Amino acid sequence: MDAIIRNRLKYTEPDYSKDWQYTTNATTTLVTKYIGTNTTVVTPNKIKKLPVVLQNSPNSFSGVFTNNKNITSVTFNNGVTVNNNHMHYFFANCTKLNFVNNIPNSVTSMANTFRSCSNLTQAPEIPNSVNIMHGTFRSCSKLTQAPVIPNSVTSMASTFESCSNLKQAPEIPNSVTNMYGTFQSCSKLIQAPVIPNSVTSMAYTFSYCSKLTQAPVIPNSVTNMASTFSYCYNLTQAPVVPNSVTNMYGTFESCSKLIQAPVIPNSVTSMAYTFRGCNKLTQAPNIPNSVTSMANTFSNCHNIKQAPNIPNSVTNMAYTFRGCDKLTGNIIIRSENISNFRNCFY
Repeated sequence: MDAIIRNRLKYTEPDYSKDWQYTTNATTTLVTKYIGTNTTVVTPNKIKKLPVVLQNSPNSFSGVFTNNKNITSVTFNNGVTVNNNHMHYFFANCTKLNFVNNIPNSVTSMANTFRSCSNLTQAPEIPNSVNIMHGTFRSCSKLTQAPVIPNSVTSMASTFESCSNLKQAPEIPNSVTNMYGTFQSCSKLIQAPVIPNSVTSMAYTFSYCSKLTQAPVIPNSVTNMASTFSYCYNLTQAPVVPNSVTNMYGTFESCSKLIQAPVIPNSVTSMAYTFRGCNKLTQAPNIPNSVTSMANTFSNCHNIKQAPNIPNSVTNMAYTFRGCDKLTGNIIIRSENISNFRNCFY
């Protein structure tokens, strides 16, 4: 009788080969691709009685679900892990995906994980183990709610780039150092988050955030402000630029409502395109002796009436005052080292 009961209770594993491509070794089952037709998916945690590892390459579009145009929901079963603990491009181009749950807490990198998931409206919970969020939600055009960013994250480069429906930024933890392009082209973002003292790069952070009216305080840790606020058409007041900043390439380019330029610190070397297209700017700032490039610095600043003195450190003045049709008076150029003066006033 006991043998009959044991036989009836014997577990029969489903035929996972209908839905998953996989290989096995002595210790694990490596799942390489989801090939099933179900749109709501739960990943198995064991196949052939072995723990499941989901295949992913950190440098290519080779995730288990990458480019799947049918799935709408994915839940990770407890115990599942991801190869190399990287979810690079894992769901990239899954254009119908709108729900993901229980991401493995061993994952450390989520670079471009949900890139171009154009139907994703709400972000899943991010595990505390994650430190890289480079491009995680890039081009998720329907994303309206950002996740909580764990204190472990150091890179938020392009995390929400081109999330055109994101209106509110998440809190940025003190662990973050890289905010290159974090909110670039978030055209509905109306308020910038507080920038922590850990951040060093703010290049393109708010570029093309066309509804942004007020800039955040820039911490003393920041060195790179290249194109930070470029094409923020509604920005009316510039922030204080700290003495740590060296690169102001295109920082306020095409900020067409900017009325007053900030003080430029002595640490800055590049001012190429810094105020290009700032139509309402009437007064140029003083140029410090540290600046070497002034290519296109004030081009198409139609309301500037007086040029600043040009220090002897400057070597490039190509198109510096191009289109400044209200410019009058004398311009003092102290530099004898200018190698490019092409169309400076054209």
